[in-house]
Amino acid sequence: MLPHRAVYEMTLGKSSGASGVVSVRGTLLLTWEETCDAWLVGQRLFLKVSRDDVTFATSSAFDTVESKDGLDFSFEDRTVREPGGAEFASGSARLASRGGDGSLVLDEPEPGQFVLPKGTTFPTAQLIDILARAEDGERIMSHLVYDGTDGAVLFDVTTVLAAPEMQTFEGDAGGEVTVWPMRLAYYPHDTVDPLPQVEIGADVQDNGVARRLVFDYGTFTVESTLSELEALPSPDCS
Repeated sequence: MLPHRAVYEMTLGKSSGASGVVSVRGTLLLTWEETCDAWLVGQRLFLKVSRDDVTFATSSAFDTVESKDGLDFSFEDRTVREPGGAEFASGSARLASRGGDGSLVLDEPEPGQFVLPKGTTFPTAQLIDILARAEDGERIMSHLVYDGTDGAVLFDVTTVLAAPEMQTFEGDAGGEVTVWPMRLAYYPHDTVDPLPQVEIGADVQDNGVARRLVFDYGTFTVESTLSELEALPSPDCS
């Protein structure tokens, strides 16, 4: 996995009349840093969504730390919405073993302790597993994921991959690379809703760099196009 910093410009893709969404403009900054024993992932989002009669603005900072053994995960989320106000969330989780059960402690906004079921995985481990299994020929796979984005909610995530493509890019993380087109559907765990909460389409290099992201909310989509990419140094762990 390549440590990197990526900037994506966000615009409205498709929109049905039922959504009322007429415009989406924003920027997503994704930073993926590496220490000797953990992955540090930061997301900075600045987004304006205009509906027929009102405009909403959101700015957020979401930071996670995930151990490389896949057992420990913590997050902090600071979001400001206009209209609305500021929201804060934080917590930490630990698995007893890979594929085992675990525990979740939420600190904000409401403290609580929860049990994570067997098979729970965290988001970086999920992506690493997707890419590894894709290289082995799998094209459909599922994961039970806790990512800290919605309190104590876990997601059943179904991933479908198309055939890999060889593409050539200039600049950092460029050259001739393998790109995996994939689509991930996120269903809140233990629900019977046949529709996912969100679907994410992504073109991901085999080193974890996402060249393109599409967020599908059912009645409208948000296109995220890579505009800047910078490789970051890996740690010296010798």
